[in-house]
Amino acid sequence: MEVRYAAVGLTLVACGRFGFDPIAASVDDAGHDARVDGESDGRTRMAPIFVQVVDNSVTDVSAAVTFDSPVVAGDLLVVAFGTSSVLLASMTDTTGDTFTMLPVFMTPAISPMYVGYAIAGTSAAETITADATGSDFITLRAHEYASVDPTAPLDTYVMNAGSSSGVDAIEVDVATQTANELVFAYAVSQSMTASAGTDFNARSIISMDVTEDQAEAAAGTHLVTATNSGSPWGIQALAFLGK
Repeated sequence: MEVRYAAVGLTLVACGRFGFDPIAASVDDAGHDARVDGESDGRTRMAPIFVQVVDNSVTDVSAAVTFDSPVVAGDLLVVAFGTSSVLLASMTDTTGDTFTMLPVFMTPAISPMYVGYAIAGTSAAETITADATGSDFITLRAHEYASVDPTAPLDTYVMNAGSSSGVDAIEVDVATQTANELVFAYAVSQSMTASAGTDFNARSIISMDVTEDQAEAAAGTHLVTATNSGSPWGIQALAFLGK
């Protein structure tokens, strides 16, 4: 088994179960998952709390977003980046946080999509910048959550792709190992419109795509959905541990 990392200044989550090239996950990877943490630690954790979101879409080589309010040290920052065709080159912010980026997810029908996260190291005004490998239509969304495990926040992540349409047609199962985990998802509808799935909170809807979240009270397998109006779709879902 070979595990590779993209040498673009980003920290990637290594995952042998996907068997991916970090530059292009294939359609065969759809629906697989990657456990990041170990077994449940038996702690009673607080459910993460949504704080704020900001988004931007531009036709350029770079996109930046600035939170309306200063972020708080120890909070979780989750970013979602999408492009028409180019790849992500770097994800940085004004306070020097390090973003852990999942490998790019794309198929022959789905444009490149990325999700990453960082723990805010400083309570301060925050601007996040994503740079692409070339000029393109690019989107950037940034979210802040409180009450997340500050040392090892990510429990697991999953990715899936398909072409079905309708309410909750975009879907993937995510298996959480503790109570009160935050499930965050980034869903892309390639040529039509995606919206939040049943019981999920829509956080950003731009460029026909959506980010959404839900705190899951119980450990176990949860269906993460979004609504697709009729085109190929992709979804990335991440589960974050409460504090």
